[in-house]
Amino acid sequence: MMPRNHLHRPPARAVLWTFLALALVATGWAPLHGSVRRFTPEGAPYRVDFDYTPILRYHLASSGSVRGVLSNEWTNVRAAFDQWQAIPGTRIRFSEGTPSPALTAIPIEDGRIDVHWVSPGLFSVPALGGSVSLQAGQIASAWFVDDGTGVVLQSVILINRDLDYLTYYEADSATRPFLESVVLHEIGHVLGLNHAVLGGATMWWFQGGGVGTAAGLSEDERTFAAAEYGTVA
Repeated sequence: MMPRNHLHRPPARAVLWTFLALALVATGWAPLHGSVRRFTPEGAPYRVDFDYTPILRYHLASSGSVRGVLSNEWTNVRAAFDQWQAIPGTRIRFSEGTPSPALTAIPIEDGRIDVHWVSPGLFSVPALGGSVSLQAGQIASAWFVDDGTGVVLQSVILINRDLDYLTYYEADSATRPFLESVVLHEIGHVLGLNHAVLGGATMWWFQGGGVGTAAGLSEDERTFAAAEYGTVA
């Protein structure tokens, strides 16, 4: 991909992906309580540099799932970002930007996260230097490009638009996943987490129907955020 002229970082880029699906495939685990870090092949932890990019700006696509109400789904996505930001004593900061363009038209911009609802398939995202995918059977996937040292520069979260999501706490369903929990999980990947080793965590690999234990961040995710992104007292 073309270099980003405004960057003061090594030009090397590597597109990586993590996903919320029905199977667990993970390497390079390093537990922090019940949370698990994700590492580069060279052993560096993936992370966001909030000194370099103090605020991550997320952009929501203008079309949601095939059965959902877009305004409700946007509310769930916003709530997920707000929950990560609300962890006390951390530097995690998000703000909402303009609606996201088509995947192929996403601009190259450090600190940018685009959220799109798509059917399973392969998609070209030049801003990430290649193609990203959502596989059949996956609820969502998070893709990002780093600077070659594990610092995440730009991300795309793909949500399966063909599924029927719950968007409010009072609902109950044996099959419909709670969208807020899905997005909480994928943001965790962007911040540097792998799938959890404990079933009650938001980063657990499986998302069942209804509002379950994945709703709300667990103590494990909050501990990770404080350890990785904590501020000086």
